[in-house]
Amino acid sequence: MKKDAAYDAIVIGGGHNGLVNAAYLAKSGLKTLILEQRPLIGGAAITEELVPGYKFTTFSYALSLLRPEIVQDLDLISAGCCRSVGVAHIQQLLRT
Repeated sequence: MKKDAAYDAIVIGGGHNGLVNAAYLAKSGLKTLILEQRPLIGGAAITEELVPGYKFTTFSYALSLLRPEIVQDLDLISAGCCRSVGVAHIQQLLRT
């Protein structure tokens, strides 16, 4: 990172909540920086090989709790996220 770099917003933590917040900040036109301690970003949304040969979705059920409005606002289905929730389910939730 350049010493003279200027940001409008800095998000501490690249977990799923930090990424959502950073996405909304960037979408609103703010120059946004995400800082994450781990080599992986995504928090509960990642799949890791915790034991050699075995991959685990660390806490992925939490993504099913992601508000449908966020999935729609950030177009997460087109980005390949939230496939397990399903487009029809999200559309149904948005109508209620």
